[in-house]
Amino acid sequence: MASGDQTVGGVASTFETASKPAGGIDLEWRSRSGLALGGEVFYYKNEVVANATSLVAEQEAYAAMVNGKYYFRAADWFYPYVGAGAGLVTSSYGGNLTGKASGPAFQGLAGAEFRFNGVGLHLQFKYLAGTTEGKLATTGATEKVKVGGAGVLAGISFIF
Repeated sequence: MASGDQTVGGVASTFETASKPAGGIDLEWRSRSGLALGGEVFYYKNEVVANATSLVAEQEAYAAMVNGKYYFRAADWFYPYVGAGAGLVTSSYGGNLTGKASGPAFQGLAGAEFRFNGVGLHLQFKYLAGTTEGKLATTGATEKVKVGGAGVLAGISFIF
């Protein structure tokens, strides 16, 4: 989480800033010129503690993004890239605080792909920013929560 201290249910709350788990899947079309367009679904989960209370909850967030990337061919096997995306993030709360919220999301990407015979290994830095707005079922309060953050991700791709 980019912002660990936020208000949820009208109560100052602390979000666990390290998401556990976090992961995603994306599909993209790549041109020979290096331009890539695609879509992605990204998921992460954080624990939320309402300060000065015994309320503990979990936030689950899903981001559906449309991305554009540009791959630079540094070698036959090495492709650094940069990209950006826009979409929607939805979060749900479970535990002592319940409810759902959604809102727009944006992201910046930078990384590298190491390609070997139709298989690629990725190392990527992702910055995801979004603000959800919705009502908590437990309190009825309308809340805006900043979701997202930054981190380094690793993955595998199949090129066909």
